[in-house]
Amino acid sequence: MGPLEWLNLWYSGPPKAAAPEQKAVNISNYAPPPMYGYAGRTSVGPVMHSGMYLTDQRSAQVGSDNSAVFACLQTITRAYVEPPIRVYTFDGDAPVPVDGHPLAALLRRPNPFMPGKPFLRYTEWCKHTYGNAYWRKVRAGNGGSGNVIELWPISPARMAPVTYKGSGDFISAYRYTIDGGKYEDIPVSDIVHFRMGIDDDDQRVGCSGLQRLLREVASDTEATLFADRLLRNNAVPGLVVVPPKDATMDEQRAQEVKARIESAYGGENTGRVGVVSPGSDLKMLGFDPQSMDLSTLHRIPEERISAVLGVPAVLAGLGAGLQNATYSNVRELREFFTESTLVPLWAEDGETMTHQLLPDFSADPTMYVAFDTDDVRALQQDESDLYTRLSAAVVAGWLLPADARDEAGYDPAPQLDAPAVAAPPPVAPGAARGLYAVETKAGGQDDFVALLATARAEAEARTQAALVREFASLKRRAIHRAGAG
Repeated sequence: MGPLEWLNLWYSGPPKAAAPEQKAVNISNYAPPPMYGYAGRTSVGPVMHSGMYLTDQRSAQVGSDNSAVFACLQTITRAYVEPPIRVYTFDGDAPVPVDGHPLAALLRRPNPFMPGKPFLRYTEWCKHTYGNAYWRKVRAGNGGSGNVIELWPISPARMAPVTYKGSGDFISAYRYTIDGGKYEDIPVSDIVHFRMGIDDDDQRVGCSGLQRLLREVASDTEATLFADRLLRNNAVPGLVVVPPKDATMDEQRAQEVKARIESAYGGENTGRVGVVSPGSDLKMLGFDPQSMDLSTLHRIPEERISAVLGVPAVLAGLGAGLQNATYSNVRELREFFTESTLVPLWAEDGETMTHQLLPDFSADPTMYVAFDTDDVRALQQDESDLYTRLSAAVVAGWLLPADARDEAGYDPAPQLDAPAVAAPPPVAPGAARGLYAVETKAGGQDDFVALLATARAEAEARTQAALVREFASLKRRAIHRAGAG
């Protein structure tokens, strides 16, 4: 199969297998599937390191690697595995992680040969290159209903959903194809299928953005090959032999002179002394490296590749984003990348695991699987910005000091919210002393009782106001902590 057939096969997605005339034969109880492709099918291996096969047959072998695609995929997969995966349940309206859940432990070590993070990186790489990623469940005891004890990735080059004719199923099984035309139809319940969106041509599978980037990737690779040819050939002939004006030289004679000079002064003989016939002249031609600036040829494909994959060019180290890069805007772009690209990926994959994997461990409808993003660095608020914002809020008067301390992660110190006690008015010299100077009143006991009642009412009002503020502060802190959890 030539490069064009390989390209067309990969571009059209997984093969649409026809319904079998008879039930598929299970060729093995289970063996860990080979990770990469096989004869006659595009494999994840080359795609992982290039993103595509070139349409130009002459450069298919030389130019199959594309560094821009590789850099973007590296950026996505490295950041994707930062947060741990946890199983959560609800305590009222607040989500609470379930400590020691067996599914979380399995995802940390899905099988004896693969740690969790490389396992997840491969999964995400397959999603972006093929639009689909597959995990096979390995069960203990009964292969159909036993406990899930291992998870194995299967290359999407070997796997495709099939629907049996007349079954009425959306997906009847997942066909795992093996060398030699043999295959095994795996029950839907034994596969976890991750999709990159939904392909409109076949809604059983996902759709890779790289399949929409073939022209841009090919252009970027051709620009690299063009520069490589220029450098290898010095962009111009290295030496030009100028014979005397009265000399005659036919094509055969010119080729003999060229071959003799290349043999004598090329390769390992570069730099040796040369002698030419009388009247002949050797001229060396050069070029200006600045005139070979091919950055523009790379920039447009790089911009489109980074846009489709959702990776700011500067984060992937691409030239399209490095010209205007500063420390501050790189930090902001990393936050943007995390919020706009990674957070949706985490949410989608969490839902897939909740729907297709968690039921093998628990029938509790309140449980779900999610990535724990509390400690993701790019989602953490800068402390200096936090303190500036809280200080301004306290000075403006719409945030109490205790609330500000709680927001910053310190002891709330409720006493900071106590109302200020107004200083008593100054007492004139010689006047009777006391809070209300009752001894100067002429009314006797009745006036004293009235003044005491007034003081009591004022104290109750101040106490009630203080309690209202304190309970409002407690309510805000409780809502904040429940939301953060």
